[in-house]
Parts: sequence; structure tokens; C-alpha cells
Amino acid sequence: MALQPAQFEVAEYDGKSYGKLKAFILDLEIMFHLVPNHFPAESMKVGYASSRLRGGMEERWVKYAEVGGRVKIQDMTWQDFVDWLYAQMGDKNTRCLNALKKLLELRQTEGQTFTKYYDQWITEEAEYPRRIDDEISICLFLNSLLPEIRDFIVSKQFPMDWNSLLSQGTSAEIILGFDDNDDPAEQPRTKRRRSQSRSRPRSPSAKKQRSGLK
Repeated sequence: MALQPAQFEVAEYDGKSYGKLKAFILDLEIMFHLVPNHFPAESMKVGYASSRLRGGMEERWVKYAEVGGRVKIQDMTWQDFVDWLYAQMGDKNTRCLNALKKLLELRQTEGQTFTKYYDQWITEEAEYPRRIDDEISICLFLNSLLPEIRDFIVSKQFPMDWNSLLSQGTSAEIILGFDDNDDPAEQPRTKRRRSQSRSRPRSPSAKKQRSGLK
């Protein structure tokens, strides 16, 4: 049985995220590849993709392609449409600066597990309009981790790719006691502080106060 376009759920796109734009285009191109017979003409690809636009992006498209407007849909190629979508995101250099600034300021917080922070980083990095070299990206990511996690990963073997990093980070949070079900106040660093405070000998005055002596 042949695949139908309706069997795919290409997410709608509202123009609010560069990362979502890249995912939107990728999903569409996968669908066009799997069911090429349903999109024999470039204009049909454009027509389908534009039907998935929502919000402000949909309004811009209608204004751009309305009858008597600046473009005739039947003459528009898929690449023309992709270029138009990217152009709506504004100046690339400005987006580079803004996205990189967010990445450099990003830090794993107390109580945040490695896997959740990893997902957060990947989402923010997707907003960067150019590809970041994996070696540089991994170094930036490692530097933003909690010291316990970072030191554990680096002490074992420096990860050369993201798959290795994800595997080592997941192992680190298990071995070090990070758990999504833990109270943030009970994560490893705080546990150690409490353990140290319990093992610290009491002062003579403290013993007297506890026993009621003066």
C-alpha cells in the first residue's frame, strides 16, 4: 500500500524559532522524498508547505503571495520557498550573535539532571544559524556543566562526538546519584555538604547546650 501525505504529521510552523524552522523543512523534505508521486511539480511542494504555516508566518506568506502580489506560486520552486522562509528570520549575523550569547551564558543548574540539560543545550544550539564544529561545541558544553559531572566525564575519556558525550554523561549522573525524582536540594553537592556537616565534631559549647549545661 502506497504511503499518503496524510499519513505524515508535519508540524505546523509559526516563525518563532530558527530550530523549529530547520526541523520543519527537514520533515517536509523527508515526506517529499518518500512520496514523490504526490508532488510531481515544485509548486505542489510549495502549496503543501505553505498550508502548514500558522500565525504571523502565515500572514506574511499570504501578503507575499496574494493575487497581484510579488510572486506567482506556479512559478516558485521549492528552493525559492525555503529561501523565503529563512529570509523571514532576519539578519543572519544578528541571529548568530544572539544565539551564541545564549549558549555562552548557559549553565547546568543545581538539581538539573544531565539529560535535561543536554536537551536544553541542543535546543538552544539549534537556534544558531550556522553549523558549529562538534569539537568546539562539545568543549563549550562541557565547560557549562556542573563541576562534578564535567570532571567525571573528562577523567574517564574525553568525548570525541555527541553520542559518546551523551553516554558518558548519562553514566555520570547515575554514578554520582543524580535522579529526576530527587529533590533538587538533595543533589550530590548538597548531600556532600550535609554529610560533611554531620561528620564534623561538635564544639564543647554545643555539647553543653545540648546537655543543658552552662
